[in-house]
Amino acid sequence: ESFIYDHRPMPARFGRQNPVLIGFCRESVVRERADALLDAGVNVADFAMTATAIAGAYFHLHPEAFESDTPQLLLDLGAETTTVAVVAGGNVLYTAALAVGVDRLAAAAAPPGGAVPDAPRQPAAEAGGGPGGRGVPAGVAASLLERELRNALETWRSEERPEIGRKQFSKVILSGGGAHLAGLDASLARAFACPAEVLGAADGPGRPPEPRLLTAYGLALHGLGLSQAGISLSTQRVRVQRHRRARFPFLAAAAALLVIFAGLLEVSAYRNLTERQATVNRELEHLRNCNRIVPDLEASQQDIEFHQRVLIPFVEKG
Repeated sequence: ESFIYDHRPMPARFGRQNPVLIGFCRESVVRERADALLDAGVNVADFAMTATAIAGAYFHLHPEAFESDTPQLLLDLGAETTTVAVVAGGNVLYTAALAVGVDRLAAAAAPPGGAVPDAPRQPAAEAGGGPGGRGVPAGVAASLLERELRNALETWRSEERPEIGRKQFSKVILSGGGAHLAGLDASLARAFACPAEVLGAADGPGRPPEPRLLTAYGLALHGLGLSQAGISLSTQRVRVQRHRRARFPFLAAAAALLVIFAGLLEVSAYRNLTERQATVNRELEHLRNCNRIVPDLEASQQDIEFHQRVLIPFVEKG
């Protein structure tokens, strides 16, 4: 099966001389998603990895994190999955998607035989979560996420270079719809012995940061070419469309120059025609004057011929 892939150079850190971040995906998956979006009326411009979008947004909102040599753990809790990214020194060291989302955590936090609570799907202001929230999810829900995280991170640490893989996380960043699950930040802070905070993007000036918008913010940075961890996984057709959109300003500039050049040619041709018309008008007026003189010349010629005939006898007699 064909794959779509892209790469991006990263800063040389942690014993890596020329590190490169590589992303790839099955083309059929991307095409299926693209067709679904197109059928829904969404104009697809590009495809990117959720983990790199979160990392790009984090680096953009916290530029100081790009220079930090200690690893930071980024978690984006969605409805069905949790996206994991480990970053350090401007490098995306590890990404993963855990089959643990808000729905599963809510089900785990529900009392035996009870209904699944709706609070985890609500915004922070309604659910009463976030740092300092009063409610704490059930221990089984917190332990479920922690267990899945540790399994994934253990895989990363076993394959990572020792100079960075053995370091403790300096911070845990939470985003997504489940970032404000009550007590989740405190549980992760205790589990990984480091601060945990919720990170989001502001939905307009004067509004508080919304963690559910962090991925969208990272995708926007990727689309604008401002992401420091951007990897494109779009199909060839989408790449061509994106290339055309990127080149459209040059096309518009060329069209504007062509219009200006054509306008200058028109002005130059108009001036030349105006000057030629003025010259022709002068010649025409001269010809009109000559036409008025022609009858007088003909009459004078006739008088000359008459006088010549009259003078002939005198000349002969003389």
